[in-house]
This record gives sequence, C-alpha cells and structure tokens, in this order.
Amino acid sequence: MNSLLIREMRHDDVPATAGFPPPEWNFDATSFFAVHFGRSYFHPIVAETDVALAGIANALIFGGSAWLGNIIVAPAHRRQGLGTALTQKLIDNCLKRGCRHQLLIATEMGRPVYQALGFRQTGEYVFLKHGRPVASPDMTHIRPVEPQDSVAIAALDRRATAENRKPMLEHFLNGGMVHWSGVPARLDGFYLPAFGQGPVLADNEGAGSALLRFKHSRKEADACLPAVNAAAIEFLKSMDFTEVRRAPRMALGGDVAWDYKMVFARGAGYCG
Repeated sequence: MNSLLIREMRHDDVPATAGFPPPEWNFDATSFFAVHFGRSYFHPIVAETDVALAGIANALIFGGSAWLGNIIVAPAHRRQGLGTALTQKLIDNCLKRGCRHQLLIATEMGRPVYQALGFRQTGEYVFLKHGRPVASPDMTHIRPVEPQDSVAIAALDRRATAENRKPMLEHFLNGGMVHWSGVPARLDGFYLPAFGQGPVLADNEGAGSALLRFKHSRKEADACLPAVNAAAIEFLKSMDFTEVRRAPRMALGGDVAWDYKMVFARGAGYCG
C-alpha cells in the first residue's frame, strides 16, 4: 500500500467521492457530501494515499450522540484494516466532542468490523419492497410544511429519536408535509421527501399511516423502518409491501432512549 493518511475531508475532495458507494446502494455520494459539507453537525474524513483517496467516512453529531456512516473503502484497499482505521478515527473524533452514544446501521461487510470495535446490536431495521400502486390518502389532515412548523417538527423529531437533529432537518423542510389532528389541532406527524429516503415520524398510528400512504402514493420508493414497529409494518403489508431483508442497528456506549413506535420510515442509513 502507498503511504496512507487519514484526515478531515476538504471541500475539494467532494467530487472524488462519486465512485465509492456500491451500485446497490443507489446513493449519490457527491450530492450528499455537497449538501452537508460545512454544517456544524457534519464531520467527514478521508483516507488518502499519495495518489488518490482510498476511503471515506463521516459522523453526524447531535449533542451527546452521533451517527457513523458511509464508511467505504475503495476495492483496491480492502482487507487491509482501512475500514477499521476509518471507524476508529470517527469514534475518537466523536469522543473528543463529548458523544457518549455512537450509532450506526451495519452492512453485512461492515458488521464484523464494528463488533470488533465494541459496537453491539440494539435493534433491527426491516426493508420492504412495494408490489402495486398505492392509493392516495384522505388529505383532510395533511398539508404542506409552513415556516412556523419548524419548531414543532424539531420537537416531535427529538421525542422520537432522543437527538437534537434540528440543525440538520431545517435544511430539508421545503416540499415536506405535516399531519394535524386533535382539538385543538396540533402537529402530530411529518414527512420530509427531500431528506434521504424520506423520513416519516408521527406520535400516533393514524398520522403515521396517513403520511406513509401519502409518501408511497407519490414516490416509487421502497420502505425501511424499525422492525419493532409492528403496526407500521402490518400497514405496509396491507398495501402489498413484502419484506426483503433486515439490517442491525448498533451502538457503542449504549443506545439513546429513542421511541421506535414513532418512526414509520427512517431517513437514511447514515442517521436512522
């Protein structure tokens, strides 16, 4: 191997990330890094040889917790310990910033690496594929996000995830939808199609199901959500979704006290 340096990502590294994700991820790395680069919560690193980038990785830090993701090693540099080195660098960077809880969703290739570094499985996500068109929901209680919704969206998200993700979510409110119900009416769910695969979070089954139906009636998208949210999974299966695989949620330092029943669709593999 050529001489290797693990360092913080620079803006001029972003175009070189294009070829890193495996095709099956269907993930536009350059767009992802361009959108998040320079944000206060975003901490990307690279492994660099004297000729090219050999690996990439990033952490999203939300106060006392962090998500590790997009830990990818170029094929020519695999099986040489670089994935472990990148992960350890992220762990060290997060610990320096006071993160007690470090979280990730593991691939089959990455799971042994994370286990060797002390990560333990705390949950599981289930992936489902749709089989037929989904009918539109009743729109009585669904409307577009308005500027004044940002505080309520952030508060609901924090109740669900036990993380302060407001600095990240506020960049993806355009095009979002919220669900309102109750007397007096209150915001009890949201869907943000511009963020990752489009998270749907709600504090009751009615709001979550309505927003899920809205999402899948307008977007040819597969589904991913916590495996323990049985009600949401059964609702998806009633719309002819079928389970195709699962992936572990893993934590170093213990998981956060999140409310899985409020997560009807995860946002992305790099942040749950």
